[in-house]
Amino acid sequence: MLTKAAKTVASKRSIHKLGIFIGRFQPFHLGHLKDVKKALLKVDFLIILIGSAQEERTERNPLSAVERKRIIKTALTAATIPQTTYAICQVNDVGNHNLWVENIIKTANMTKRIGKAALILVGTESSGHFTARLLAKKGYKIIKLKL
Repeated sequence: MLTKAAKTVASKRSIHKLGIFIGRFQPFHLGHLKDVKKALLKVDFLIILIGSAQEERTERNPLSAVERKRIIKTALTAATIPQTTYAICQVNDVGNHNLWVENIIKTANMTKRIGKAALILVGTESSGHFTARLLAKKGYKIIKLKL
């Protein structure tokens, strides 16, 4: 049986076809889950993009990308968010801002979804705001979800 939140997600009229939610998710927590639910009220399909995917077992990035993906999928399943509404992908840090943005765009295009993505920006990390500015320069619409 679907929860109230899942029914809302399943029955909503979205504003955009495709959204991107970027984060390191170290770890994925209830705030991230709330943000995913808010994002799915605005988009038909959400790409949850795990950043710093090559980093693991460090103080800043203790979990591997595989572990983070498993945690995210488990949390979304427990919240009865339909698997048809999202994809979990990963992108490595490359040390070059323009290449980073191109990798984000390439990853989004690999989902074979129709329509240009709107970046769903959440959180307070300055790196997220910087990425949003870079994507805005490429013509992507930035939507800030209120936390």
